[in-house]
Amino acid sequence: TGGASGGSGGASATGGTGGSVATGGAGGDATGPMGDAIDANVAKALCVAVDGTYAYWSTDGGQKLQRHKKDGSGTTETFYSSTRLINQITVDADTVYWSETFGGGDTTNGALRSCPQAGCPAAPPTLAMNQQDPAGVAVDDTYIYWCNGGTRDCYRTNKSTGNGGNTIFKVPPSSALDYSTPSEIAADASAVFFAATGTAVAGMHFGTVASCPLTGCTTTIMPTVVGMNVPASGLALDATHVFWTSSSGMSWQADKNGANKVMLGAGGVDIVTDGINVYWSAPNTIYKCAVGGCAAPTALATTTTGARGMAIDATHVYWAEYGAVYPDAIAGGIRRIAK
Repeated sequence: TGGASGGSGGASATGGTGGSVATGGAGGDATGPMGDAIDANVAKALCVAVDGTYAYWSTDGGQKLQRHKKDGSGTTETFYSSTRLINQITVDADTVYWSETFGGGDTTNGALRSCPQAGCPAAPPTLAMNQQDPAGVAVDDTYIYWCNGGTRDCYRTNKSTGNGGNTIFKVPPSSALDYSTPSEIAADASAVFFAATGTAVAGMHFGTVASCPLTGCTTTIMPTVVGMNVPASGLALDATHVFWTSSSGMSWQADKNGANKVMLGAGGVDIVTDGINVYWSAPNTIYKCAVGGCAAPTALATTTTGARGMAIDATHVYWAEYGAVYPDAIAGGIRRIAK
């Protein structure tokens, strides 16, 4: 997942309806190496994405999209400076895409933008304007997809030209499922998947993980529910499965139709997969488990300042560390470790 939500609140650990629920193991060894620092001095690092050369990241409340070579060589560069908050990031073979927002339910100033990886002009192309709190971002060969937390809708538009947006999913006015605050999105060859945190009720969130056809859901084509009653905060796909994390503290796997749910383990902020293993970030640990579940997740790495967003390539897993201000000021950072 290029982009990532840290997740908050929630008290539900239900994998959802449909199919059997199996336990893949909770907890596991909670110690491991710290990983290699790409940049060890990033305050409030929130999300990370990688291409063939660079790791890109944004920070909580920050207005810069920064990057550094993945192997740690060289220095950190400011790839783009904005007057808005850089929210989430994703990449394809030659382009970087991101969402921007003023936050706080701003109804006019959110945007989706892109730049070639070779370099970003001061005024990069705008793919969509007037978005309300755009969050998760994903791309396929033709489109960029995103969700607006403020309007509770998900959209797509041509990733090269923009040309407006088509609504993929709009929250039904009277639904038994909670699709509010969609924060993560992913696409494959036939469907768009999204994860919604859900509305807080008495301190609990009852969100939903679901999918729509690439052309969108309608009043007659309803979403396929993969998981329900889950305050979902991370989302990833492989050829046959959906993976998600829950801010209530669990990570899950299911078939794309919602069947055969497996609880992978405890802890869950963001999640990535290479189709062989699944990796997820908990506040102080990066976990690894085989696709399909494991007796106990392996603690691939430990963190001391709060792991947030994740990314993956052929050889490494990457994560953003948020940092801390109490009781001691500790810088966050961008780290990686061999898979």
